[in-house]
Amino acid sequence: MADTALASMTAASALGGTELIYGTQSSADVKITATQIKTLAIGAGSVSVASGKTLTASNSITFAGTDSTTMTLPPVSAALGYLGVPQNSKSAAYTTVLADAGTHILHPSADTTARTFTIDANATVPYPVGTVLTFINQSNGGVITINTADTMRLAGAGNLGNRTLAANGIATAIKITATEWLISGTGLT
Repeated sequence: MADTALASMTAASALGGTELIYGTQSSADVKITATQIKTLAIGAGSVSVASGKTLTASNSITFAGTDSTTMTLPPVSAALGYLGVPQNSKSAAYTTVLADAGTHILHPSADTTARTFTIDANATVPYPVGTVLTFINQSNGGVITINTADTMRLAGAGNLGNRTLAANGIATAIKITATEWLISGTGLT
């Protein structure tokens, strides 16, 4: 089929599968239904989807930002469901950083010394509300003290203050307000 100028398309125009689209169109009535189009490239313009409407793609969509970044959805590494909890092993006193969000901080069995792990204060590291940090004490010889300058509340009892995690214990802290964490776990006092 011959090339079709987008400017000449009307509400009744439809593509048969292999046409080249070019030009501009101000009408919102053009519907593209071609099944053979592999790539739709927009030069200096943009594509917008009206409120309440849906844009559907069967494989992926790539967005290119004005700052030379691109994002493809879904990413090649995307997986649905369980993604794991990356490990950050520490054999010394440790203060959490923003990159620890969603990870577990391990006190390994090889380190038998008691350690203090600190969740940094919101004033220094403003974790978003909903951030989760998990602590695991694999060590049989030393406990972990978990503290923060923000408020830490023990789930259930509601007690405030630092927490101690016994050998083979696990505790998860979730940030519930800008300056408050709720912590729970096994072996946690």
